[in-house]
Amino acid sequence: MIKLCVEVTTLNTIIGKIRNEKLFMQLLQLYFAASSRPFLVSLLT
Repeated sequence: MIKLCVEVTTLNTIIGKIRNEKLFMQLLQLYFAASSRPFLVSLLT
């Protein structure tokens, strides 16, 4: 039973990391899209 809990926790951790990486990639894409527009960069910084 404990082993099952550990496996589920590990799975949740991996899923969480994948979600965080997707969010991070979206933020990077937004940043690069904004960096091609100096006006938006001046608003963000």
